[in-house]
Amino acid sequence: MRAYRPLDTDTVTVKRVYITKQAWGKGISRKVLEYLESQAPRNEFNKARLETGNRRLEAIGLYETSGYCPIPLFSPYIGNANSRRFEKQLRYNNHSSWL
Repeated sequence: MRAYRPLDTDTVTVKRVYITKQAWGKGISRKVLEYLESQAPRNEFNKARLETGNRRLEAIGLYETSGYCPIPLFSPYIGNANSRRFEKQLRYNNHSSWL
């Protein structure tokens, strides 16, 4: 699974990751996000960015509790008042795996 795209040599953007309503509340979204985060550093990316709509409160909560911080607009979302942008610094955890 690879649901991210490079933004530059250091940063990926997580794209189009959806979980069905039946899967909500089971921790699947968090596991998918953790898996994607683990793959980016293996491909030499150190930061992950993502975007979600203002009304996606569950997604916003997931990102905030997963260590993502709100950031200013980035392309292609500049001028979109209905979206929220987040970023997370990915790091090596000294256990031969990436976070």
